Amino acid sequence: MSTNEEQFRQFQAAFSKQPQTFLGKVVTFTVGASLVVLALMFSLVGLTVIAIGGVMAGSWLWWKTRDVRKQMKEQAQRQPTGGYIIEGEIIREGEQPIPSGKLLN
Repeated sequence: MSTNEEQFRQFQAAFSKQPQTFLGKVVTFTVGASLVVLALMFSLVGLTVIAIGGVMAGSWLWWKTRDVRKQMKEQAQRQPTGGYIIEGEIIREGEQPIPSGKLLN
């Protein structure tokens, strides 16, 4: 074995043991709890940044499509409201179909 592998094994063995003393257990618990708190803090910051980015993107999209929504609303107000709409066809009451001169077979 090379000296690097031996050093790595010694390093790994030193940190893989359970702490034997009360002070070692307290330090291990403190370090572990601190890491959990830091991870939670950074995840909350990350989620906040993502949420703010989503709100900003949604607001930008809403602002860019406002003219299209206005045009759709105006077009809907100009169309006649009488009659029934069935499968995309407008059927007005009292309107007779235009004869085309062709007979249906």
